Amino acid sequence: MIAFTRRSLSFLIIIGLFSVSALFLSMASRLVGPQATIDAAYYHIMADQLEKGAGFTEPFVWHFLNDYQSVEHPMNYWMPMGIVFYYLARLCFGIAGEVGLNIVLWSVLSVLVFFEVKKRTQSIYNSAFSYCMMLFCGRYLFYLLTTDNIAFYALFGFFFFKQLGNERSSWYVTPVIAGLTALMRIEGIVIAVFGGLCEFYKTRSPKVLAGYVLILLLVLSPWMIRNYQVLGHPWPSNSKAIFLSNYYDMFCRNLAITPSTYLSLGWNAIYAQKLSGLWFSVLNLIAAPGLFIMYPLWLAGLFSLWREGGNFFALLLGFFVVFCGVAIPLQSELGTALHVSAFFFPFFTILSGVGFCRLQRHYRMRSARYIVLASVIILWAMFATFYSTCALIKEYDEAYEPYESLLAKVPFGERKIVSAVPVKVYLETGAQGVISSSRTADEPIALADAFSCDAIITDRRAYGYQPLPKADGWKEVASNTVLSIFIRTGTGSIVIHQSSEK
Repeated sequence: MIAFTRRSLSFLIIIGLFSVSALFLSMASRLVGPQATIDAAYYHIMADQLEKGAGFTEPFVWHFLNDYQSVEHPMNYWMPMGIVFYYLARLCFGIAGEVGLNIVLWSVLSVLVFFEVKKRTQSIYNSAFSYCMMLFCGRYLFYLLTTDNIAFYALFGFFFFKQLGNERSSWYVTPVIAGLTALMRIEGIVIAVFGGLCEFYKTRSPKVLAGYVLILLLVLSPWMIRNYQVLGHPWPSNSKAIFLSNYYDMFCRNLAITPSTYLSLGWNAIYAQKLSGLWFSVLNLIAAPGLFIMYPLWLAGLFSLWREGGNFFALLLGFFVVFCGVAIPLQSELGTALHVSAFFFPFFTILSGVGFCRLQRHYRMRSARYIVLASVIILWAMFATFYSTCALIKEYDEAYEPYESLLAKVPFGERKIVSAVPVKVYLETGAQGVISSSRTADEPIALADAFSCDAIITDRRAYGYQPLPKADGWKEVASNTVLSIFIRTGTGSIVIHQSSEK
């Protein structure tokens, strides 16, 4: 009979849990396109730019919050950390290493959550419950199986709240985590500031705050120096994003986006926008991560862990509910709040396990009843995860399949393209391009002239779509049910590989 020491048994549990998670995620990844979303495509393309030696240079114009003069330009809005991580994964394991890195990180995170709950509850059942909540994580599953930053943000969130939950100050560790978080997403700088305030609150020491700020600046300094050298300022942010009257305004060239234009909406419209933003903020940051049933467990867990990081967690979560809902309501509705919520998700799963343990002991729940209840919740999480993943696969397939099928038939060569989704067009064709709005019918032609583009792709599903007016020098060469491709005459002929679908 083989006898295991406590250390060897823990090691076997770690290997087993990691293997189960990695196998599950690897199998699920076969169903999800690694660049299924625009964000995922962006990270993949920019990692490719690093590999080609082009640095942090965008080969397309995907927004007009800044006044661009050329298609190819230095990155000045996105943050670099996710790009760097995917680039390093690609160097080590090839392109497949990009999603592989997400799978490894999420599997490690699931194991960490298991042992964190085990340490706090001394219960293998509650630890296994939290582990399952990490695996069957609702819509997060879809996004972490693409080249998006969900897994990175969640990992930083786990360690951030773990450090804040320590009784003693971790002022020399927290700013490293906070700095990496700030380099991952633009709102991460708010998290970094919050971490400094929390460490100061725990110690009441100005020296601790000064040390925190110094280490944070050291972590941020390479990116800030790059920005100053390339862009002339140290931090790539743009206040215009706060004053959008409509989300699609950011894709309109030469459109005035100022506080005065925003206030011209009128107070009723502004109030309605903020109210809608708060609704989507609560939905993304609280309702959806809880799969609409986990809240009693979260509250019970929060009571148990209030003085072990729960207070800081609740305060930061509440702040982001208000920030996303009021300051950036349009962006929150279309993805920002979803990404921010990943930062909080691991701690939510810890609250689930700890809260379940608290309720089990409070109500003296027998093992059989506990197992039945836990099984029902896990089965619901499995169903919700399967349903949301399938729904997202279908949604993104319907959105981008017309591009994939039509662009595969059209050789663009060295042409630059005006389109509604230049990131997707570049991913499929390698052709540089500029994003187009339909503020006026001839806006695509004006953009083509301004940026020396010789192809235009119109999408009948685009916001405010207007048919391209007939103009000298342009002809339609291919189309399908939703897209039309036009090229500038005199720039060479295009041979369609197959007959285009009308």
